[in-house]
Amino acid sequence: MKPSLTLLGAMLVGSTAKVLKPEKPLQGWNQFDFGNGTNTYGMPEFAALLAQADGVKKNLLPYGYNYMCVDGGWYSNGSFSDMDSWGRPIPEESMYPELQGSWKTIGDEFHNRGLKFGLWMTLGIPTTAYVKNTPVFASSYHAKDIVLTDGGGHPILACDWNPTVYRINTSHPGGQAYYKSMVILFEEWGLDYITLDCVFGANYQPDDIALYSKVLNESSREFVLSLSPGQANSEELATVKPLATTARINVDFYANWHEAKRHWDIAALYSNYSGDGFFMNLDKLPFGKMRGQNEVEKRWPFWPPIQKAIMVFWAFVQSPLMFGGDARLPEDCPPNDPFPCGIDDYTVELLTHQGVIDMHQDIKNPMQWYRDNATSVWVGESSGRHPTKSRYVSVYNQLCGVPPMNDPPCLNTTLFSEIRFATIGLKAGTPYHIYDLYNNTNFLMTATDTFTVTVAPMSAEVVLVTTEKL
Repeated sequence: MKPSLTLLGAMLVGSTAKVLKPEKPLQGWNQFDFGNGTNTYGMPEFAALLAQADGVKKNLLPYGYNYMCVDGGWYSNGSFSDMDSWGRPIPEESMYPELQGSWKTIGDEFHNRGLKFGLWMTLGIPTTAYVKNTPVFASSYHAKDIVLTDGGGHPILACDWNPTVYRINTSHPGGQAYYKSMVILFEEWGLDYITLDCVFGANYQPDDIALYSKVLNESSREFVLSLSPGQANSEELATVKPLATTARINVDFYANWHEAKRHWDIAALYSNYSGDGFFMNLDKLPFGKMRGQNEVEKRWPFWPPIQKAIMVFWAFVQSPLMFGGDARLPEDCPPNDPFPCGIDDYTVELLTHQGVIDMHQDIKNPMQWYRDNATSVWVGESSGRHPTKSRYVSVYNQLCGVPPMNDPPCLNTTLFSEIRFATIGLKAGTPYHIYDLYNNTNFLMTATDTFTVTVAPMSAEVVLVTTEKL
């Protein structure tokens, strides 16, 4: 099902383009993996959020990581139990007493640090608003007027895994007024980034996405609109591309090799949708020290070569680089902290690697050039940092199959991948210089027809092929 022509046309015609359509992909920090709270959902409390903002400002902002995103869990007991008088969700009081029912304090704190503020949301209206039949702001309607119902008059859930939100009738003027009232709230809070969750697959709601994008475009602020989680198909991505900034193409990603490896194949299916201010999203970078959403669950780092492969690949396909671990240095952690604390040197090296970040901001038209069970080779062009005929080439060694998380596996499976100029769009016979982007842009060789990339077990290498001398 596609969005109605009325909604989609209203969004595209005469738009003030307040949904951000950036030339370059985004970078930032996302709280979901971090946890570090003692409440029901392990949400970081007010002080913990500010400590992470200090860590991002000190350690990551100089490298472009400027978004601070509070993810799902800021509501009470899995429902939007705390609402204002208009049925709009507000931060849960017992979890965030300092906020007094408004995210503006956090928004101001982030902005004062030179950071931008992101927040998780879902489509629809809280079921508690429906039960209380709250009025819709700046309208004559109430919650029960705008909820979408089935043939028997029963409210329809907006999300199959979240039984606390009902769908809105987007054709009803009260439904449109409710979404407009949410954007007014976002403006008051100083939001810069909105993640709309549960919008693809069985929960695909194109009319709602189109309406949300429309009311954001009518706002006084500029917003990133991020759609999540993944499992979108080609038709859905083609529909939402003009409506949003970024969209997830896979399910939630944790520190698991099975989940990591499938990103290469899924990205190959949808890489052609990135561009024109829209970027496919491979989810958070699961690096460093993280904690799940309860006291017991732990998520530990991948083996370092796998982390390198993930970092290089996310950057190569221009996925937003959203770090999900502790952003503080160990010396900035409080004594006797009960949670995993402090970013390790290797994670800092991964996240701040200037050659990889420069490529992430410059590459265009990334595509998979070759794939088998053990190897993935990707090729991309430069958007202006290097001469027109330059090529980025990344090679991934997956010969090991399924390695353990923290032990060096398959030490005898070094990969040697031969790359021919003609197959990556370069003219054979022309001398090109090959540079190792991951190792200080070291000069490797000059070649006129082929070159070979050597990749350690479960790792990746990325080179620049160019006529210029660096």
